[in-house]
Amino acid sequence: MLQNFQIHNPVRYWLLLLVAAAAVLLASMGMVQQQPQPFVLRDYLSASCELTTLTKPAPQQQQTERLSILLGSSLGADKMLEILCRSELLAQQFAGIDIIWRYKSFLSAQHIIEQQYDVMWGRDYALHGLVPDLEQYYGVLASTAPFKVYWLSKGRPVALTPEYLADKKIGVLAGGISQTFYLQPITSLQHAGLDAKTLAFREYNTLPALYQAFESGEVDIIPTPLWLLSSYGVHYDYALLLEPAMPGANWYIKSGLLSSTKVACELYQAVAAVPFVSTEKIMLAGDLRCD
Repeated sequence: MLQNFQIHNPVRYWLLLLVAAAAVLLASMGMVQQQPQPFVLRDYLSASCELTTLTKPAPQQQQTERLSILLGSSLGADKMLEILCRSELLAQQFAGIDIIWRYKSFLSAQHIIEQQYDVMWGRDYALHGLVPDLEQYYGVLASTAPFKVYWLSKGRPVALTPEYLADKKIGVLAGGISQTFYLQPITSLQHAGLDAKTLAFREYNTLPALYQAFESGEVDIIPTPLWLLSSYGVHYDYALLLEPAMPGANWYIKSGLLSSTKVACELYQAVAAVPFVSTEKIMLAGDLRCD
């Protein structure tokens, strides 16, 4: 029957095929629209997702504001975004979430005063150096515990002597503000009786660039905590303790969000999932506590 229909009614046959194909296409579009939107990597320095709530709000109640988070590196960004993008509570207040990571010297006083980011990762001395009355704009959501920092090398053990460092290139972060990757290493060298002006330094804007330079042999020694290495695929032969208790950094949250216990705790659950955040040392404003 089908063969006879194809031979004697070719026009009707192709029309039916087109109708069937259109029906399949429309059905597939409906299926796609029902699926939650995944988070996407917009470029090499940011990632985002769109939030959808289970309870459909009225048109006048639909959210347009986005939650923005500033990190010093991409480490943990995917895990944070995965948690936050599933939050029904955040979906009721925000249209989407944007996480960006920039080198440390990126943040300015204007960023803080204008509260351009809802959550930021940074060190107390650096942020207060930009804006002395920081507490007027941001509060501390969570803090990390102190950690150890080492000098790493390949081939030969690190020795903080003029003879060893005479032909060595030392890799650090650019900008002169990173406590772990610039300030404390310089202090370590000075305590060893070395003049930093006589040593060969190479500065890098990002942590991945610094680690890549060490891996490729562009630099001979670098300062770093060991727990970061596996995330960046860094290998080393020797480690010399540089600092036994480097103070940890803080997660800062915009003052308006910190006053909302539920939102603050929802954000804390995400930052606590990042590997290098200590869940034992929580600093929340006032009497706020998260279960």
